[in-house]
Amino acid sequence: PSNKRVFVRGTGKYYETVAEATREANDGDEIVLSSGMYYETEDVTISKAVTISAANEGELKASVRIVFSAECGAVFESTGIKVQDVAFLQLRAWTKEPKSKDATKFQGCVRVRNSDATFQGCSFSSESAPAIVVAGSSNPTFAKCSVQGCKKVAILCQGRSKPTFE
Repeated sequence: PSNKRVFVRGTGKYYETVAEATREANDGDEIVLSSGMYYETEDVTISKAVTISAANEGELKASVRIVFSAECGAVFESTGIKVQDVAFLQLRAWTKEPKSKDATKFQGCVRVRNSDATFQGCSFSSESAPAIVVAGSSNPTFAKCSVQGCKKVAILCQGRSKPTFE
């Protein structure tokens, strides 16, 4: 059985991880995630104008969770990024041994840097760092999103960032 559950419209190919799909996608592509949990062991960097969304499964949206260990997360650093109906979760280290001695090197489950990314119907949670870090001159929009399960700081805004919450 194939583990390739991430489809990129544009390339017409399936990938095993979200990180792999985002590297291969081009501006304007849609990355479609099938139902399930995606355990990412490296940073997922989105530096292209892509749409990331849960697949339509009949009349329902797929239930999608992208799970990161404490040492990695999602980085959004382009204009024109759209994310719909995806849950982002950062756990304390769930790997047996961290890749680096500093397992807290990644600050936040989701980091938005110099981007106007739009998040619609997403949820964000982090057990060890802020769920969302907005940095630089970012102007992201979070519409109908939730932030939960954060121990200390849920959202950290740095620099000239101006996030919008609807």
